This record gives sequence, C-alpha cells and structure tokens, in this order.
Amino acid sequence: MGSGRGRKSPIEGVIVLGCHRSGTSAVARILVKAGFSLGAPGQSIGSNRQNRRGFFERRDVRDLNDLLLRSVGCDWDRPAEFCPSRVPEEVMIRFDRDAKAIVEDLRSQGAPFVVKEPRFCLLLSAWKPHFGDNVKYVLVVRDPCEVAWSLRARNLLTRRHSRALWAFYNLRALEGMGGGDLEILNFSALVRGGHSAFPAILREFPELSSGRSVRELSGLETSLLNQWSTWPEFVEDLSDAESYLWASLAEGGPPRFDPKQLHAVTSGLRGLEQVRGDAEDRASHDQVRCVDQVRSTLMLCQQALQRVQGAVNLAPGRPKGR
Repeated sequence: MGSGRGRKSPIEGVIVLGCHRSGTSAVARILVKAGFSLGAPGQSIGSNRQNRRGFFERRDVRDLNDLLLRSVGCDWDRPAEFCPSRVPEEVMIRFDRDAKAIVEDLRSQGAPFVVKEPRFCLLLSAWKPHFGDNVKYVLVVRDPCEVAWSLRARNLLTRRHSRALWAFYNLRALEGMGGGDLEILNFSALVRGGHSAFPAILREFPELSSGRSVRELSGLETSLLNQWSTWPEFVEDLSDAESYLWASLAEGGPPRFDPKQLHAVTSGLRGLEQVRGDAEDRASHDQVRCVDQVRSTLMLCQQALQRVQGAVNLAPGRPKGR
C-alpha cells in the first residue's frame, strides 16, 4: 500500500470471490484505488462494453482457471461436471507451475495485493495452497434476481439457468472455504451503505478512511441497483431454496454449508446445461443448413447469370468482342 503507512499490513492480500455479475469488479476496483496491487503491469484485462469501468482482474489468472475447467469439458457457464480429480496430471503440473509464478509476482510488488476472478469459487482447492494462510477471502454476493437479469442481458442465459449458476458458485465457494475465515460482502448494501458496509478487516487500512467514500472509490451509482429486482417476473421466480440461500448470505455471516443443498443445485444445473447444449446443437445444425441453402442459391444464380450471358453473346447481329 505504500511505505508511508509506517506499519506492516495485517494481511498479504485479498482474494475476491463471487459469482459472475455479482459486483466483484467493483470491489476489486475499490481496493486498487485504495492502494492494493494487481501485480506487475501488463496482465490486467482492462475494460469492454460489458464492463466499462474495468474488470480489475488478471488475464493470466483467468486463462489458468479456464485451463482447468476446459481440461474436463467444462466452462464458466457449464461447471456442473467439474471435479478436480478429473483434471489430467499434465494440466495440474502446468497449473501449479503458473499459479506459483502468479502468486510470487503478486507478493513482489511491495503492497498488499488483490486478485479477483469469479471462477475462484469453483477452484479454491487448487488455488488455496498457493495463496497460503496470510490472505483474506471475501465473497461478494448480490441479489440473484439482479444477477439473473445481468447474465441474461450479457450471455442470453435463461433466468433459471442464471439463478442455478448463482447458487452453484456461492455454494462451491462455501464448500471450498471449508468453514475457514470468510467475509461476506453484500454488493447492494455496499453501494447503499458506503463505508459502513465494508468488512472490518478491510477498513483497517487507512487508505479506505482517507475521506473518499466507498461509492466514490467504486464509481458506482445507486440508480444501477433495484431497477431489476422490483420486476415481479424476477422476484416470483425465486425458489424456496434460492430465497433461503440469498437471505442467509445477505445477512453477512457465512451460512452453514449443506452438501445436500449443493447436490440438489448441481443436479438441477446439470439438467439445464444439457437443455442448453441440445438447443445450441440444434441452432448450430440450423445455421449450417442455412449456409448450405445460401450457397446453393448463389450457385444457381451464378449458373443462371452464365446462361444469360451466353445467350446475349449468341444473339444475332451482336458484334464480336462486345
């Protein structure tokens, strides 16, 4: 955080967990603006149309997480079948080598670091040995109705699939922590309540008490919240299990992890992934068929044009060479 502090940070860094579209980028932005380090320059993903203020995450971390998931045929939106024991040995060797180098880079910057990536929720068993014990884990949670709206807008996922992902990511994060020290950060409360909603462990850093509010640091607008969760079609979609999980997370204390709940959510998500996969296969087949039809039509048009040109060239009285 800088040599001017005059005291050693109580932690080496902060690991930001949370489902996609839950506010993890905003939390990482707060910490970076407060003085936390993302590591050596050049690895930041930057921003795009979907996240104009920036992702505040490292490209090499995302690539490494994708490597693990895709090695067993999974992805961020199809994680139900992921199991660490299925990852090929050569992939794990590469992961351990690269993860070690990433953490060494984070620790070499002379400031507490922050590293954020939603897939951490699914891969804590692989990352925790590299992060060590002197880090703080923060799970950013957001109303599943808002997450569902955002995922539908960004990725065209159904609300049911989006809510299943939300529950799966949060339950896997709780499972991965194994009852260890975990701060729950309610994204909506953070924006509405400002500094008072930030976990006490992070408020120990004086940079977060330098007169700038958390809302100012994050660049968020309160108007961005509540505009989706008030829609009846979203609120009424929540199942009893989703409502219970959200209520327990929103209170700020990690709920007791229930393996039966994760099993039920995984089974439901697996079915939704299958439905989506079948739909994508049908869409791909339809696209191929459409392209073939266009090609056939173009070929027929070309043949017809050639016949017309031939007829014109053979017309009586037509000068040669014209």
